[in-house]
Amino acid sequence: MQDTWLRRIVKAMKLDADFYARVASDTSLSREALWLVIIPSWLVTSLLLCTGLNLGGLGGIIISLVGSTTIPASFFAQAGLIYCIGRRFFGSTATYTKVQRALGYAFTTRYGQILFGFIPCYGIVGLVWMMAADSVVTKYALGVEKGSVLTIVILSYVVFMQDRYYLLYYL
Repeated sequence: MQDTWLRRIVKAMKLDADFYARVASDTSLSREALWLVIIPSWLVTSLLLCTGLNLGGLGGIIISLVGSTTIPASFFAQAGLIYCIGRRFFGSTATYTKVQRALGYAFTTRYGQILFGFIPCYGIVGLVWMMAADSVVTKYALGVEKGSVLTIVILSYVVFMQDRYYLLYYL
């Protein structure tokens, strides 16, 4: 049976380790991984624009447009942080594109924040799910040992401002 786009998303959301190992080395999935980041950013932009029109007029629209462009930027920055920390401090030989491709699929766990963020306490569950996905990506894309994985993910979350926002907002 052929692995369709939707099946790959489901495997990514299930944190399938074999899937992430394959994605990290399959260069044909690079473009698809980027689309998995761009599509939700467009969704968030449209939702924020609707909210901005209702709440703040032109100011609300500008804030929503600037805010929603941080989604793709945060993706590239977090991929860079995981890559740099893994290479610099843990001796990984992986490439940035390998990390970026796998992290693009891990980004699907963030869809839950968009779809179910209104449910009380989902933020904490979503944060743990995101960190688990980033941990699987770190293990298979960087090829580091289990003990190093959590250190790399936590460092990338501490350094990176958007994930600091998640920690402060949802806890």
